[in-house]
Amino acid sequence: MESKQLLMQCLVTTHRWELSSHPLFGTYVGRHVCMCIIGELNESSDIIKIKSLKQIFSSTSITDRAIRLKLRELEKEGYIEMDSESFDSRYRKLVVTEKFKSIIGDYEKEIFSIFCKDLVLLKK
Repeated sequence: MESKQLLMQCLVTTHRWELSSHPLFGTYVGRHVCMCIIGELNESSDIIKIKSLKQIFSSTSITDRAIRLKLRELEKEGYIEMDSESFDSRYRKLVVTEKFKSIIGDYEKEIFSIFCKDLVLLKK
């Protein structure tokens, strides 16, 4: 099989696994919000300071309301914590919890397993 076909097969397998096995990635909105959170995190901090939710989560195909509802759901289920900064209420703080980090750790392992089964991953 060509490398492009292998890559696409890995993406299909990943997508199927996300839909069937991963609670945070079971919907398009959930996947989008979680990927945006992951993209903003860095290894030294579990906190994301947000001036505007639109800065991070904006999407042409997802409404702001759907994103806010998903963030509230993630907060209610204990994946994230959100609060306003005491010195400036325009800024919000999003903190990922150990529960979120655990799920993402499992996700990383599964993705690595799927991709390394047929592909060799090299850092450029």
